[in-house]
Amino acid sequence: MHGFSAGIRTIFSCGFSTIAAREKKENMIPLDFAVRGYYDLVGIDVSDDSDNEDNDLQIDTTSVFVNRRRADRNTNSDQSVGSGPTTSQDTEFWACINTLLASAVYDRPMLPSHHPRIFLPLHGAVALQPRRSTWKCIWDMYGLEHANDADIRGQNALHVLAASKIFKPSLATEMVSDIHVLDIDAAACFDDNGLIPLHTALINKAPYAVVKALLECNEGCVTTEVHSRSVHVEYREMLPFQLAAANDCPIEVIYLLTRAHPMGVAAALDK
Repeated sequence: MHGFSAGIRTIFSCGFSTIAAREKKENMIPLDFAVRGYYDLVGIDVSDDSDNEDNDLQIDTTSVFVNRRRADRNTNSDQSVGSGPTTSQDTEFWACINTLLASAVYDRPMLPSHHPRIFLPLHGAVALQPRRSTWKCIWDMYGLEHANDADIRGQNALHVLAASKIFKPSLATEMVSDIHVLDIDAAACFDDNGLIPLHTALINKAPYAVVKALLECNEGCVTTEVHSRSVHVEYREMLPFQLAAANDCPIEVIYLLTRAHPMGVAAALDK
């Protein structure tokens, strides 16, 4: 079953941007196909109507992944990342999924088995913005083990999501909520640039729905200033509403932030 790995190499040889290319019928990216292929192999239907925002997808994966995690704990510590499945087909699917996730984080072809300490699957998933069913699978497959991951810049998965091009706001807000379930402090964490995820979202002009979702994770974020030693000198000590205005964010985003922190607005006007 070396065809999967060869397929990944073919994708990369055609241009690395193909890692995020979407086919026209269902807007599926390579990660979607890899995850669906694995679940088909273990006999679980994860197909869903991703265009239907009211669709409450429920995937019964508990028995599959509890068994996988038990297998992980019983394996040698030198074993490659994501190695729980025991058949050759399972292993090939996992290799493809892990390679796609790792490569998305570092924006270049990456073999996670060679770098187990910097394998950041949730970061890769939010960067790629897969279908909702794929995200739910990734969340279940890797969430418990990687809930508190941070990259070399100190950024957690919410920072990466906030800086990404949002393909579908409804999915992005669900990702925010799911990450918050795994790590309730994620929305308030500063990265090495002196920014919390909300700051990153505003600098990148994230949609209103994403900004609102980040606030709902931690309402105190609306009073959090950009760090006084931030590498973004021009933004140092700015409150979120000031940051939104400075970056010409949509007016509804600015209104949301000013209404959420009227005392901050009053204090700024008094200066």
